[in-house]
Amino acid sequence: MLLAAGGISAASREYDGKCHGARGIGRKAGEGRARRTAEPLALGWHAPYILLRCSEGRVPFKRMTLPNFITIARLILVPVVIAMIGAERWHTAFALFVVAGISDALDGFIARRFDMKSELGAYIDALADKALLVSIFVTLSVVGALPGWFAIVVVSRDVMILMAVMLSWFMSKPMEIKPLLVGKINTGLQIAFAALVLGTRGFGLHADPLVDAAMLVVACLTVISAAAYLAVWLRHMAA
Repeated sequence: MLLAAGGISAASREYDGKCHGARGIGRKAGEGRARRTAEPLALGWHAPYILLRCSEGRVPFKRMTLPNFITIARLILVPVVIAMIGAERWHTAFALFVVAGISDALDGFIARRFDMKSELGAYIDALADKALLVSIFVTLSVVGALPGWFAIVVVSRDVMILMAVMLSWFMSKPMEIKPLLVGKINTGLQIAFAALVLGTRGFGLHADPLVDAAMLVVACLTVISAAAYLAVWLRHMAA
């Protein structure tokens, strides 16, 4: 993923402002959305990616925007939330997690409403979400609030996806992992589950049966999500 980000960033700087031309190439080639044709080669090997981003209305490179700053602030909150969980200050941890969740919705809304979507924002938003969730589940496991196997399932899924993307780049078959419906549902349930665990601890609620049932559902969906992304990756590599 870091390799992809570096390559796209370099291309974005080189071809900044060519979205209009990229759209024209896509239309002339009759492709609609970005595809690898002879004409896009004029933009270099990054052309398909640039055409795709332009067709989606996302500028490949843009200056820092307000949503970017909000997302970075959410990243900064991660170690603070972890510290609060480690100190078993559950009220504070829950409150900060809620703030992080609100900021996630806020930066997305601002980016869409005021046309502030950017390549940087797409990357750091996903990074902030994963950093928060994975860190919380690992820390909850360390302090004994969740079993270790659950944290292993969550972390293994994300590591598997990252390694698959890196391997595809090393084998010169780069691919862009697009969010699947099952992946979006899984992320939403993980966020809800983290809030449930922190909330029950923070307010002293005895809801162990509910937490256990929710944990099993999230774990199963995490495994299903990993299998779905693996299937997409295998089809891509076999093509």
